Amino acid sequence: MMLPPAQPWAYETRSFIVSEIERQLGTKVTTLITYAEVAHTASIEDVLEFDFDYVYGSNLQHALLVARAASRTTGSSRIVLVTYSLPSAHHISGQAFFSYPPIPESLEAARVEGRACASDGIRIDTLLVTEDASNDEGTTLQRYFRPMTEEAGGKFLLVTPSDHVEDSVGQFLRLRQR
Repeated sequence: MMLPPAQPWAYETRSFIVSEIERQLGTKVTTLITYAEVAHTASIEDVLEFDFDYVYGSNLQHALLVARAASRTTGSSRIVLVTYSLPSAHHISGQAFFSYPPIPESLEAARVEGRACASDGIRIDTLLVTEDASNDEGTTLQRYFRPMTEEAGGKFLLVTPSDHVEDSVGQFLRLRQR
């Protein structure tokens, strides 16, 4: 099995973005969900505490499912997705299944769960962290996440290593208000 290259810069940028969103909002994030093979709730401290560790799988389907369930409890109608990879895992009969490169079933499972969020009135805003928006990987990520975001009525923003993260988060938060 071919594995994706490790991307500690993307992980670190993602963690910084999550922290910066909370700082700029001036309030605690209602529910923070992290995901690899499976999704679980976490705190900002949990996200910032861990160093990059290669994990197998990006189970966006499960993360959106957990977020949708959390929204029923919190009353939140918005998901902010901060990601840097395509879904490469999904659940089959309650068990996580991983494949890299991502298979169509993992991609579609996340799309279906994104549509379920939209059907429940939950907006998905996406900050996509990518090394280069114009290379093959960056283009592929945009082609996947932009339509999902738009279908769920959300806003989409790219963040690259050359961007000033604080400014990108500020721009994103202004976009969300529209």
